[in-house]
Amino acid sequence: MDTIIQQTINALSLGAIYALFALGYALVFSILGVLNLAHSAIFMSGAFFGLLLIERLGLSLWIAFPLAMIGSGLLAVALEFVAFKPLRRRGAARLSQLISSIGAAILIVNIAQLLFVQIYGATEAYFPQGLVPDQAIVLGSSNIRIVPIRMIIIVIALVMMVLLQAFVTRTRTGMHMRTVAFNQRTAALLGINVGRIYNLTFFLAGALGGAAGMLYGLVFLNVTPFVGDDVALVGLTAIVLGGLGSVNGAVAGGSSWRGCKRRARRWAAAATGTRWFSGCCSCCCSCGRRGCSGNRKARGHKMDALIDALISVLKPLGISESIFQFMLVNAILGVSIYLTLYAGMFSLANAGFMAIGAYFGVSMTRFLGQPLEVGILVGMVVAALIAIVIGLPVLRLKDIYLAIATIGFGEVVMILILNFDEIASSVATLIEGDRVRIRLIEGARGIKNIPKLTETWHLLAFLALLMFLLWRLHRSRFGRSMAAIREDERAAANMGVNVVYVKNVVFILSAMIAASAGVFSAHLTRIITPGAYGFDKAVDILSFAVLGGTSTWAGPIVGGMALTALPETLRFLKELRGVFIGIVLLMVIVYLPGGLVNPSGLRRFVRGLRRGAGAA
Repeated sequence: MDTIIQQTINALSLGAIYALFALGYALVFSILGVLNLAHSAIFMSGAFFGLLLIERLGLSLWIAFPLAMIGSGLLAVALEFVAFKPLRRRGAARLSQLISSIGAAILIVNIAQLLFVQIYGATEAYFPQGLVPDQAIVLGSSNIRIVPIRMIIIVIALVMMVLLQAFVTRTRTGMHMRTVAFNQRTAALLGINVGRIYNLTFFLAGALGGAAGMLYGLVFLNVTPFVGDDVALVGLTAIVLGGLGSVNGAVAGGSSWRGCKRRARRWAAAATGTRWFSGCCSCCCSCGRRGCSGNRKARGHKMDALIDALISVLKPLGISESIFQFMLVNAILGVSIYLTLYAGMFSLANAGFMAIGAYFGVSMTRFLGQPLEVGILVGMVVAALIAIVIGLPVLRLKDIYLAIATIGFGEVVMILILNFDEIASSVATLIEGDRVRIRLIEGARGIKNIPKLTETWHLLAFLALLMFLLWRLHRSRFGRSMAAIREDERAAANMGVNVVYVKNVVFILSAMIAASAGVFSAHLTRIITPGAYGFDKAVDILSFAVLGGTSTWAGPIVGGMALTALPETLRFLKELRGVFIGIVLLMVIVYLPGGLVNPSGLRRFVRGLRRGAGAA
């Protein structure tokens, strides 16, 4: 019994931090209907501001804490002004606003990384010990030990939640916020300053995120520029558990998440319990040249000459043949997500299908000695079969709900890979009766020494085939059905389009293309690990499509290749490279919301520049 009480206290303290973090997500989503993926960067900024105020300026904890909240709130307001307001004025799609928040997060994290190195000489810093008494209090004769910091966290979180609830429900400004959340146009007609409500919402969300970040730092003592990555998926899970857009639901989801996660660890490894439970909840609630032909001569001299010419053109930009190969792989991934977006489906399952293709493809080539073609075929077939099973229930969801469900699918795939050897060993033990240990894919260590079978000409040929098929698709009846579903699903159904069939076929095709990219990539890197196919990879794939543009199939191809080449081209910037990439991504999304490959958008942008020059 003492153990249960002890674990409950520990779970409530961390659950309180997650609840504060999730509140920021829920506030912004309830007003704008957009997930602010830069909220994890705001979380990090709260811990960083607090550490700076305490460790460098010598302020006490109780002075530094509210100042860190204010600093995080102001940073969130600046984020709204730079990343959201210009897009909202243009009436840009929510997807563009989501990607804009990703660009802002990249920018903030990279700036923080530079500041960490300049101030502390490393990308990790520590809160001073003794800020809060760390002497545990033992209750009577029991084994229950209460650490003061955990009780302080629970009390602070409860006070902030009560104050926020009172502010939203009992003040005139809170009533204005609820009105804007219900209908923004009606709120504007009633005389409510909608812009001010947006700023206030972001400030409150940022302050809550900053408070959560500082409390998190006080518990674990260390702070890094990437500390927000640890809780980003937790926040999404919490608002899904509690209900998207519900402030009370975010509190309930965040508070209950930690305790439920401990139960999940009974069947998942402790190191992976977070992603396992998050994935399940999200799904339920919403340089060798061998080649597969044998050697380089099999490609023909003309193909060699073409590839050498391409590389010679790209070499002054710092792009070698290996980088060019990864550019082609990412272009294929861009095509995979373009299909679902073109049909109006906001799916982020591509990273999961990429992992499926990689592992099944490598199993065929490395363990069974089959050629690359067989690995690609098997990976695509398995991904298609799984897409059929997943697509039937999940594709009933739309917009952000579909995105969160497919994120959950990707996380579940990753955890199944992590625990595959243990699961297989348990099954074999039940069958044989004796203890059997299977070591096939090595869990988090991944599969190493994969033969390098992928050649540049394989990728060029496969991408050319995809481009031809996309060109034909746009001129086919099926392609017109996809466009009709994107514009208005109900109208398409009334005109005789089999919406369920079209969406499932598109989902399967997207899964197969992502799986093929996984096979190609695995035989380039020669090592695969589950961590390479997580949430960050799903966001990267989405960025390819949004950066390049989805108005034409060429957009995601250009976006994938550009985002892969940009870090290498900007290598001369050294530490500033990440900052510049974030600025570029943010500027493209804000000023070219249709992407790089969008002729009409480019013409409008050029006309705007000419008007500005003429006015000057």
